[in-house]
Amino acid sequence: MEYFMRYFVESDAVPTMGDLALIWATFGEGYTLLDGEMRIGENIIGALDIYTRGDGDFEEEVEEFEEYLKESDDEEGVTRVKECLELAKMSIGIEVNFDPEDPEGTMDLLMPLWDWLFIHHPGLLQADMAGFYNATEMVLELA
Repeated sequence: MEYFMRYFVESDAVPTMGDLALIWATFGEGYTLLDGEMRIGENIIGALDIYTRGDGDFEEEVEEFEEYLKESDDEEGVTRVKECLELAKMSIGIEVNFDPEDPEGTMDLLMPLWDWLFIHHPGLLQADMAGFYNATEMVLELA
């Protein structure tokens, strides 16, 4: 089962694919990121792409979320997400390959990356069929 998650980076200093590969490798033995393919040993955890403001794909993504925001009644959450989308310099998208036997286990494997991003590159995490999150809680639920 595949699932898409995105991290919108608000900081001026943005991580490169090389930075992400180095960080990913620190999370455990066999953690590799090469040509966007995230692996732990032989298992492909997901495909990582970077989208930057001005590349077209980034703007499409932002426009899509701006449409979703119009459907929400959560003014505080919408305000925070709009602010993030306006400030974001890039997004890091991961098409996650869930283990059908243990989808939560797959999410747990990605948590160190999200934690590192929240600490070093302020922003919000978006998860399909869920919503937007900061480092500690859901900011806005998207139905």
